[in-house]
Amino acid sequence: MPTTHRLPLFLACLPVVVLALYAVPAAGDKPITATIPNELGLRWPWDMTYIEVSPDAVGAEQDLTVRLSPGADGQPYDRPAQLQLVERDGKQVARLWFHVSAQPIPQEKGRPQVPRTIDVHLIPGQKTDSPLTVTREGDFHLISNGKYQARLRHYPDKFSKPIALGDLPHWFGGARPEGPAQWDGRAYFDGSSRVIAATTQIIERGPVFIDARITYVFEDSGENGSTPALPLELGKQTHTWEPNQPPREDVPKRQKHLEVLVRFMANDGWIEVNERFRLPRDESIAPFGVHQQWYHWGKPADDFPHGKVPHKADEFAPVDSVSWVRWFEYDSFGGNTTQATVPAEPRPAQ
Repeated sequence: MPTTHRLPLFLACLPVVVLALYAVPAAGDKPITATIPNELGLRWPWDMTYIEVSPDAVGAEQDLTVRLSPGADGQPYDRPAQLQLVERDGKQVARLWFHVSAQPIPQEKGRPQVPRTIDVHLIPGQKTDSPLTVTREGDFHLISNGKYQARLRHYPDKFSKPIALGDLPHWFGGARPEGPAQWDGRAYFDGSSRVIAATTQIIERGPVFIDARITYVFEDSGENGSTPALPLELGKQTHTWEPNQPPREDVPKRQKHLEVLVRFMANDGWIEVNERFRLPRDESIAPFGVHQQWYHWGKPADDFPHGKVPHKADEFAPVDSVSWVRWFEYDSFGGNTTQATVPAEPRPAQ
């Protein structure tokens, strides 16, 4: 089953907000436009969304911009756009991704009002600047997005000899705010299953988001035919499914399997991570006897396994608070739109 992790501090997983859209004109010489309804008058500071267009409507290699209106001052504003080709119901569709904002607009009388609709107009061939970049730096892909820098490990494919998962460097090499700041975010695996190969692929690269796929190949994986599974995807997907009919794809049936999708978004403080895995129990791992992974922020403990991470022992960001959307906690129910902040101190296990 795909699983989604929430990572602490400014690094976390966030389902991409996909907004309902009115009809988009067919391909051809007609302009590509859409209207995003905001019937509840909600504020969207920086929400990532898409419209679907014909695959022939937009050239895949050209610069793309969307003009959105109204902005906070009541005037149109431009955002970079990115084309993604996906398959749905056996057909290829094109998704045009961009970030949209809906902020209160001052009125001549009364309080500022959030617009109830946002108009979208595609401008092919026009480039709008984006801070999102990816470059190779030693063993890592270095991603900068205007908010933070993150290190994504570039695996060399096949290893000269099998490596226990617990000894294999984690794909996440840490993150830090943009600018001269300390790297933090120590991540490592626990597990004795032996890995014989691992690959890192940048599968989407654009001004709106960067997607990567990390695949691990295990010794004695026990592959035996195929099995149906939910597609491993990023972003919210359930709104595209037929009611009570989640899609399936055939994947190799293995006793040991781990693959990861990661998305980095421009000017956004979140990272989305989705996994599909099957790993046996591992009684060598205390206290639960299962393969697992750890993410640490702030000053590491004296017994931290420094040899498993690329950080220096004294390299970390001071952490004094933890902030999250509460969702459904063990100590309260509901209120899952509230942003909670507490001191970064030990709490009873949930």
